[in-house]
Amino acid sequence: MNRLQGRKLKLGLVFLSFQVGIIISFTLISAPAIYDNQIVGPYLSWSNDNGIYNLTSTSVTISWRTSSASNGFVEYGKTKDSLTRIDVVGTTIQHNVTLDGLIPNTSYLYRVGQGAISSSFHAFKTFPLVPVSVNFCLWSDTQPPGSEYTRVFSRMRERNPDFLVQSGDLVSTGGSMSQWEAFLDTITPLVSEIAFMPVSGNHEYYGELSNEPENFREVMALPGSESTYAFLVGDILFVGLNTREGSIWSGGHAVDPTELQWANQTLSQYYDEVKWIILYCHYPPFSSNSAANPVKDDIIPLAQRYDVDAVFTGHIHNYERFNVPNEGTGSTTNISYFVMGGGGGHLSSVRDESAQYSEVYNSQHHYLNAMINDSTFNIECWNLENEIIDAWTMEPKNRTDLSSYW
Repeated sequence: MNRLQGRKLKLGLVFLSFQVGIIISFTLISAPAIYDNQIVGPYLSWSNDNGIYNLTSTSVTISWRTSSASNGFVEYGKTKDSLTRIDVVGTTIQHNVTLDGLIPNTSYLYRVGQGAISSSFHAFKTFPLVPVSVNFCLWSDTQPPGSEYTRVFSRMRERNPDFLVQSGDLVSTGGSMSQWEAFLDTITPLVSEIAFMPVSGNHEYYGELSNEPENFREVMALPGSESTYAFLVGDILFVGLNTREGSIWSGGHAVDPTELQWANQTLSQYYDEVKWIILYCHYPPFSSNSAANPVKDDIIPLAQRYDVDAVFTGHIHNYERFNVPNEGTGSTTNISYFVMGGGGGHLSSVRDESAQYSEVYNSQHHYLNAMINDSTFNIECWNLENEIIDAWTMEPKNRTDLSSYW
């Protein structure tokens, strides 16, 4: 029923279809002492170890870090009086445990720990079997230290989102584990309640001797390789892409060709089965900042080929929305491209006023709140003064005949 999440070796897809396959038994246990200062987290995500994997039961992955390497545990249940305990065998600092077979539309309490030490109790709620609507927040370029990103998180929490999507640059120096632990400790009040699904940015590579985002992959429990991945929430497909600075792969790609091929295969499999398709990555293919476009040749063809609804990016520290015609597929609709890099880092005011397709530009710290139901996809961009910078609504597209244009 439960499994310890190890390092991921393949690209993955989490499918939240909210079926219950396992009955959970509850046992009474004694309470350990609480020492939160020795625990970083906990924080939630959705993950699996497989390639393209349909998760047919409601699940969540709980992650936390401890001050010393040790065995860990999770205690969870619908009340404090009846908890199930999962012991994590293995002396580690990073702990990831996935709970499977949870009951849909149900609130759970949980806490994590090591030995005689535990966190405070936290809570999360599973999705209903058939979600009528989904409410989530998006942002990018947190880049602590600094105070603005904490205000962004406080404002996002006010929107009561179901989960979070982030487009990279979570920290300033990815090779510094102390920065990761400080960041995770700060955001725990929100991400201990809802799933947190980021992709890496260029700052996740800074300070890493291997030139790979090793600390990002250690602290985040995400689908498959934890690099490029996808997940489904109802009839919404999310594809998160790992974009790299410069053309480091053969053929001038800023996305690993193997991962780009996997993204194509995943979109090809699901594009006519879902109502909404969302791509997100760090580097923006469109921006009024001329230095921001190393991924045009990878992201734009992918978005056009499957006539996606929206592409969410960061890297440039401002807000900008582009409304771009989808050329070459026979579609008469446009694709919305968003730059949402005002999540906490220093702001950028460099702008090319002649940038094509740009409809809204704003240089304030901000986040996005998206609300999707059966007939509309509403997006609002909010600043830290609780004012709406931009609001945009999309309707479902008809993708049933796109294959004739491939």
